[in-house]
Amino acid sequence: MKKIIPFSKYRYLAFSLSICVMLIGFVFFFINGINLGIEFTGGITIQIQFSKSGVDIENFRKFCQSNGFGSNITQLGGADSQHYVVRLPTAGDTNLNNQKIEDFRAACSASFSPSDYTILSANLVGSSSSSKLSFSSILLLVVVLGLILLYTLVRFKEFKYSFGAVLSVIHDALFVLSIMIIFKTELNSQSLAAVLTLLGYSINDSIVVISKIKENEFQYITSNLSKDLKRKIAKEYQQSNTQMISSFMENIDNSITVTLSRTMITGSTTLVMTICLWLFGGIPTRDFAFILSIGIIIGTYSSIFIAAPALLFWGNPKYD
Repeated sequence: MKKIIPFSKYRYLAFSLSICVMLIGFVFFFINGINLGIEFTGGITIQIQFSKSGVDIENFRKFCQSNGFGSNITQLGGADSQHYVVRLPTAGDTNLNNQKIEDFRAACSASFSPSDYTILSANLVGSSSSSKLSFSSILLLVVVLGLILLYTLVRFKEFKYSFGAVLSVIHDALFVLSIMIIFKTELNSQSLAAVLTLLGYSINDSIVVISKIKENEFQYITSNLSKDLKRKIAKEYQQSNTQMISSFMENIDNSITVTLSRTMITGSTTLVMTICLWLFGGIPTRDFAFILSIGIIIGTYSSIFIAAPALLFWGNPKYD
């Protein structure tokens, strides 16, 4: 007889852990704000990579300040990385903005050898475009959550099951956003795509577990069955080596236990791919892969400790 792991027993610990991480992210948000990409703030962003050693972020910041480019410099990668992003405010005229980019190129050319650095990109985004994109992004997230709720309502036909699935998706979005704020990961169109991708992954993972719970609740012994039928079902369960379930909580724990191998195998194999993309995919995909990697871990965690145990908010009815 397969042993049931009491996952629901640790639901309050899991809820507390998630709330703590989100509160830390909330504090970091008020201290440092969100590292918004140029798509959402508007302005000029220039990415530069140095191959010459000794150009650390403090030296590069002094170089930018002395040449009139300000101090809004972000270091990408680890502490030893020489990959920087320079953000400049936009001027009112497009020609002036283009001139700023040319001035930066000229300053780098005058101070460094051409073989010592590479300007990877130089982009200009207007304030009106960034405002429209910000509104569209928020609207997109709301629409996605609404469609997920609608899908789960159609899928499960009961709100309590939809509640668990949607709660896990909202949890994952807030958890990942908190991690991004804490680690100062840039929120841009690429990271937004990663968040939407992991929401799709998370809801799929949660639906597998909740579907099993709903299926078992229909099959397990309930109080309105006759004694003869109870004995018949009990005999069938014993023959199929399935442990008898006496309550909704045990149903949840049993369903999570039964689907655990599928959840862990799917999560681990997908995680291996995203970690490889993070480590070897290069700078352009690093943030995307980082968010996906963190999101897969969080999505797996929430499908086990958040989505299914959250159904206990509707009580723990007995089956015997």
